[in-house]
Amino acid sequence: MKVKILGISGSPRRGNTEIAVKEALAGAEEVKGVETDFYSIVGKKLNPCIGDFRCGTKDASPENPCPTWGPDDEIVKLVRRMEDFDGFIVGTPVYIGTVTAQLKMIIDRAIMMTEGGELGPLSLRNKVCGVVVSSWDRNGGHDFAIADIWRWAILHDMVVIGVGPVRVNCNNYWGGCVIQAYTPNHPDGGQGIWWKDPNSQEERTAVKYDKMGLAQCRNIGRRAAELAKVIKAGFDNLAEGETYWPRGRTGGFTGTKWGSLKGDV
Repeated sequence: MKVKILGISGSPRRGNTEIAVKEALAGAEEVKGVETDFYSIVGKKLNPCIGDFRCGTKDASPENPCPTWGPDDEIVKLVRRMEDFDGFIVGTPVYIGTVTAQLKMIIDRAIMMTEGGELGPLSLRNKVCGVVVSSWDRNGGHDFAIADIWRWAILHDMVVIGVGPVRVNCNNYWGGCVIQAYTPNHPDGGQGIWWKDPNSQEERTAVKYDKMGLAQCRNIGRRAAELAKVIKAGFDNLAEGETYWPRGRTGGFTGTKWGSLKGDV
């Protein structure tokens, strides 16, 4: 049983969040039969959702699911790519208690996969979603950012995960949480890194000293991989008609229109 896990870094800079996402992917690769890939928004031109819902109209097509921005739009290419994966590790730094503006654009634009558009509805359904978050300090808003990504995942009927069964020295039950702020007397121990220059290599890679946080990121990856395998194996061993709703790849609804789904009002 082979599965594919995609790591998505929602940070506009290379550094701490990318380290966290790649640590989670390394954990996923410890599970037999798991292939991983990595996507970063750094250097990408991301266009926002303007709420015109053209992705759900006759203007949309499989080749051009978002007529507003066109088939060569970066987010269109990303969400189409996401259909080919069984699970995701989504990472963000905490910006004012939530995700970055760039990641929020991806979250908003992915509506093309939910609103009966040409990539939906719910073509991410039953795929696994784990979250890793970087912040300045241990209580730096991680939970808020994790919850925002979870709400997005649940909207797509994805399966969100925690850190697995490890509860000893666990810094957060909901996701992998890494921090930059270390002093010799910090409760977590550390290397004495304080704010110097936010653009310095030292600051942008400071989470590499957060051993507890990185361990949790690795556990997120392991959990994402194992559950993605269980879900895929389950669907592969179910005969057609044994699920209530029709399914596509990994239990999604690829190519199925809303009107054909049982349970619609």
